Amino acid sequence: MSIKWLFCFAAASLLVSCTAVLDLDPRKQFVVVHAVLINEPRQVIDLCYSSYLSEDHMSPIDHAKVWVEEENPDGTIRRTYAFDSIGDGRYESYFWPEFGTRYNLRVVLDGCPEITASTQYPCAENFVDRASMRRYTYKFETVCIPLYLWVYGQSYNLREDGYFQSLYICETDGFSDPFNEVALLGFEGGQKHWRYLRYEINMSTDSPMVSYDAVRNFTYFELSVFPDFYSWSTASQYAPRVVFESVSEDYDRYLKDVVSLELKLEHEEQNDFTSLYDPNSTYTNVKNAIGIFGASYRKIKEPLIVNE
Repeated sequence: MSIKWLFCFAAASLLVSCTAVLDLDPRKQFVVVHAVLINEPRQVIDLCYSSYLSEDHMSPIDHAKVWVEEENPDGTIRRTYAFDSIGDGRYESYFWPEFGTRYNLRVVLDGCPEITASTQYPCAENFVDRASMRRYTYKFETVCIPLYLWVYGQSYNLREDGYFQSLYICETDGFSDPFNEVALLGFEGGQKHWRYLRYEINMSTDSPMVSYDAVRNFTYFELSVFPDFYSWSTASQYAPRVVFESVSEDYDRYLKDVVSLELKLEHEEQNDFTSLYDPNSTYTNVKNAIGIFGASYRKIKEPLIVNE
C-alpha cells in the first residue's frame, strides 16, 4: 500500500465526521503470510509484519520456524519439508508438490500463537499439457473437474528484453466468470477482457463447452483464447504467448479479491475517492495471521506465430 493511497484514505476518513475522534493509526500489526506452492523445485514463503497506517514499511520476519507437511490420502503425514530463512523475510525449501495432495503450513514465531494453513495442490496437469496451438488461438481440453483456471496474455517488450502482461486477453467461446466485466468486442466476434480471464468449471456447470465422454468416462472442458495486441510480430522470439494457471480453491478466492480490486482501481478516475468508502476484504485461509497459503500449476505456452 503506497503513501499516496494511505494519505487519500486518511483524508477521506476525516471527511466522514467533523465531531468524532478517529484513531487513524492504532499502531497494531499482524503477521502477513504469502505462500504459493508451484510446479518448480524451489518453493518460497514470505513472512512480514503489516505496516502501520502512518507508515509504508512491512518489516520482514527472519527468525521464524517454518515447515510444510505433505499428507497421505488418509490424513496422516507422509513427509515434512523444512524451510530455511534466506533473509528479507523469505524462506525456501526444495521439493516438487504432488498432484491432488493436501499440504499444511506451520509457522512458529516467538510471542505469537502457531500460524497454520492448509491447501490442496491441483489434481492433474493435462489441461495445459494437452493444449494445441492453432493459427490465432490456443485450444485445450481437461479432465480436471473442478477446475479453477486463470488465463492471461504476455507480449514481448523489446526495451526491457522480456515478456510483460498484455492489456487484453480474448476468448472465442464466450464463457467466463463475470468478475472481470471489462470486455470489448474482439477478434472474430470474441470478447476482449482487461488483462485476465477466469474460469471455474465443475460438474454442474451449464455450458456446451463442458461435455461428458461416456466411452472414456470423463468430463472435459474446451477453450479457445488468444492475446490481443495492436501489432503481432512474426518473429518467434517476440510473438505473444498465453499463460494457463490452474490454482487451488483457496488461492482462487484470494486472487479473485486481489485482482477484482486491482481491475476496479485501474478503471476508476484518479480523482474519484468513492471507492475509499467501500469495504474491501481479501480472502485469507491463514489462522493466527493474514495472507494466503495456496497452490498453482502454471504453463506458459509457446508464442503464437501469425503466418499470413
